[in-house]
Amino acid sequence: MVFIAAMFISIWLWASRRNRLIDPRTPAVVEARTRRFLPGVPVYLTTAIVSLFYPIVGLFLLGALAVFFLLPCGSYVPAAEE
Repeated sequence: MVFIAAMFISIWLWASRRNRLIDPRTPAVVEARTRRFLPGVPVYLTTAIVSLFYPIVGLFLLGALAVFFLLPCGSYVPAAEE
């Protein structure tokens, strides 16, 4: 999970730089999504370390992370209608 999160954020940071996204949104939306994705690697790493000592707590933390990333951010701006 740590590796997947690291690769995802690296691809996201590369794609979001210099408007490389297919559907470029406002910079505020891209920044909000980046802020949401950035804690993924350290949190997954912490969860993996905790899981070594407390497996049940690790499962709970992974479930909480899944719910966190499934819920809408709330700061996304819908695309402008043409």
